[in-house]
Amino acid sequence: AQPKKYEPAEGSAESRTGEPNAYGPDGGFNSTCPFPFVNRFKLVWVNEKTEKEQAQIVRTMLEKESIAASFADELVDFHSGFQKLVETNQIGRETQEGYRVSLRELIHAVDFVKRHAKALGVETALAWAIREVYYKRLQNDDDRNVISSRVNNLGALSGVPLDIIFAERSDALQGFNVAYGAQ
Repeated sequence: AQPKKYEPAEGSAESRTGEPNAYGPDGGFNSTCPFPFVNRFKLVWVNEKTEKEQAQIVRTMLEKESIAASFADELVDFHSGFQKLVETNQIGRETQEGYRVSLRELIHAVDFVKRHAKALGVETALAWAIREVYYKRLQNDDDRNVISSRVNNLGALSGVPLDIIFAERSDALQGFNVAYGAQ
């Protein structure tokens, strides 16, 4: 009896990307996947989460830390918008690899907020999280401008000094030089 061929679920990331090292040309599992990988791990395929499910994940993570999750939907919208810009090649087109975006980035942003909310305040921690997780990975000014305009439109960040948080380090150093008279 031949082993049953695995088919990725319709709409899953695997069915859209067709990763060549793990899937054959017809979308099924490819035997070129390294044997130790296949031998030691059970492969589990999961459909991508909807925006509603992502927002629930964000809320749950924040509520466990007693942090108000009022910005959950807005953060998920930002994440989804970033992901769509990447998928439609509106950002990342000048880099050889492009940008990879998944639920992992959203979770990293929420983890950053959880770690720093008490010291910085929730809104400021959110701004820093977006900077660290999404903005710092951008590799050219065009991409930075697109994302900066989206960040500036986030209502949850309306009282946060975004110009300081998203300033390039060279700009900050120049400001110190001017303020303190360094040459």
